[in-house]
Amino acid sequence: MESALFSESNWCNLFSQSDLRLNEYLEDLVEYWYASHGYSSNYQPSCVLLKNISSYLQTAVEQKSKTKKGMFKFAHSDTVHGLLSLMDLYRPEVAPLANNYPIDVVWDYSAAIITPFASNIGFTLFQCPVTSRLMKVTTKYLLLIANNPSEYRNLSDLFLPVLKDDVIH
Repeated sequence: MESALFSESNWCNLFSQSDLRLNEYLEDLVEYWYASHGYSSNYQPSCVLLKNISSYLQTAVEQKSKTKKGMFKFAHSDTVHGLLSLMDLYRPEVAPLANNYPIDVVWDYSAAIITPFASNIGFTLFQCPVTSRLMKVTTKYLLLIANNPSEYRNLSDLFLPVLKDDVIH
């Protein structure tokens, strides 16, 4: 706010770039351990949401519904983060810890990139014509997170490994 009013802020001079990076890493630690992959209790509440989404998509495929155009759900970024964690997306190779702060490199897990303040997830269902004589129409699922699309051929691929686990059944 101060920068917007006065073009600069004296507060910026108090912090070095390394101070700001360390603060960002601290925020990522908090997000990882309290809203994401850190503990299964962080993302297990999202099981109901994921089951609802997968049931909706499966019903739309089975009924070839042309009347239902979309399902919209709104939630806080922690809910989005939990859902992404449940789907095993954005899991870093090494869990971020206080004692493994990467001094000279960008770390694998960044909550600000994964679930920014205004984050969205889009699950889109497409029925696409196929050139094969055996199959007239195929269904494709598109997962859109932060404008990065991923295409799937079936729901089990999209929600793997969650649907094969007994977590949401």
